[in-house]
Amino acid sequence: MKALPSSCRGIESYVGNDDVTVTAEAGGFARVMVQLNQEVSKGQLLATMTNAFGDVVAKYTAPCDGRVLSVCTTPLREPGSTLVQILRRV
Repeated sequence: MKALPSSCRGIESYVGNDDVTVTAEAGGFARVMVQLNQEVSKGQLLATMTNAFGDVVAKYTAPCDGRVLSVCTTPLREPGSTLVQILRRV
C-alpha cells in the first residue's frame, strides 16, 4: 500500500449535508473575499460586485455558517451566475 503524499496529511475532513449557492443578483466584476475550504460565519462578506467604473453595486454575505465548497474563478459574472457555494451541516 502506498503512503499519502505529505501534501495530503493533516487535512481535516468536513462533512456537510447541504450546499448553499450564493448567486449574482446583478452582472459585473466579482471580487471574491473567501478561499476554498475556508470556514465562514453567517453574515460574513463573501464577495462584492462592481460595475465597469469600479463602483460597488452589490455585496454578498454568507447566508449560513459553513465551509467554502467552491468559488468563481473568473471575475466577469452575469446575473444568476454562481459566486460561492457553501457546505453546511444541518
